[in-house]
Amino acid sequence: MESNRAIWLYPRLWVFQMSLREPLAAVLRLTRTARNLSQEDFHGRVEARHMNNIERAKSSPTLSSLEDIAIALGVDLVALVAVASAHDRSQTPKEFLKQLTAEITKLEKLGVLNKLDGEFTDGKLQSVHGRIRSGAANRAAVLQCKAEGKTQKQTAELLGLAKSTVSLLWRSQPDGEPIQKI
Repeated sequence: MESNRAIWLYPRLWVFQMSLREPLAAVLRLTRTARNLSQEDFHGRVEARHMNNIERAKSSPTLSSLEDIAIALGVDLVALVAVASAHDRSQTPKEFLKQLTAEITKLEKLGVLNKLDGEFTDGKLQSVHGRIRSGAANRAAVLQCKAEGKTQKQTAELLGLAKSTVSLLWRSQPDGEPIQKI
């Protein structure tokens, strides 16, 4: 059995958090048996041995495996996780959904919901995140700071780059080639 993990919450509060592995294992097992399915019925989606380990909380399913299990069970993945989470928190699913609504509101206030579609191009997740610059963009930003008279230290702090990266880019030419020492 997996031990509880302690989390430090500010100010001066320790909370013991259980892993969802066990409640999720129980929800999956109960749903499978309620559907009169055997672990072998998941063949092609999840191996019977892996399904057995998941249902005994001996291993954690990947998100992909969990999606496959949910499809085979004919139950939405989020519903399975929500019921397990509600049980873990000693809440009814309806109480948990109220709390979940508040959590979604937090994401909305952070702008996540409004910006979510912008993270995808043609239905695929963009590989470069907006806060992570490409090498060319880093080089241009470093050289811009240099042109503005900033120090390498100021540039590193401003751009959130390692000092060694700034130093290397500082000595590069605008075309990307390092300046040759004579």
